[in-house]
Amino acid sequence: MQITLPPELETLVQRQINSGTYDNAIDVLLAGVQLLEQEPLAFPEENLAELKRAVQIGWKLPSGVKLSMAQPP
Repeated sequence: MQITLPPELETLVQRQINSGTYDNAIDVLLAGVQLLEQEPLAFPEENLAELKRAVQIGWKLPSGVKLSMAQPP
């Protein structure tokens, strides 16, 4: 299999190699695939529902109102 990476992804892979974390592009991509297999979905269904509600609230705000992402204490 041959894969052509977009320039921004190629830069990310090269950065990992240059940092010494990985020896080559195959090792970087293998680590990424292994991580995908280990981790649950980044946005499980309940998180998607919460995100959709937040977007709907955002659309209803008056123009110029800014929200903070800070968590309440």
